[in-house]
Amino acid sequence: MKCDELKAETIVPQGCTLTLQMYSKSDVDAAIAELKQELEDAKANAYAESVDAGMENRRLKRALWLARANSAEGQFFYWCARFGFESGFTKADILGYSVNTKRRLRTIGEWIEYWKNVKSKCLKKAEEYK
Repeated sequence: MKCDELKAETIVPQGCTLTLQMYSKSDVDAAIAELKQELEDAKANAYAESVDAGMENRRLKRALWLARANSAEGQFFYWCARFGFESGFTKADILGYSVNTKRRLRTIGEWIEYWKNVKSKCLKKAEEYK
């Protein structure tokens, strides 16, 4: 029984011109108990939904870091394939200098180590969300 379904009893005290509207105690207590139960159910439902959302968030973050690690692995293989030992190096590649700008660039070995490092960091971060 909800609050809007309560029925008031009209009472006219003796010697008074006023009428009083009263609710029976048992009906009011039943309505309060029902509302409290609905509140508890709503709280439990909201908590369950927040836990589900948190788990979904962790799963998606893990997938993101694994995708980043996979991309870093692709970069690693790109540099290995592009400048592998079988393809040979130019003098600029070996020294790590740009022919046009004459400034220090990363060598092929540095790029390979860079992407290995990125992959290992991404895999470590993905393990945090396992």
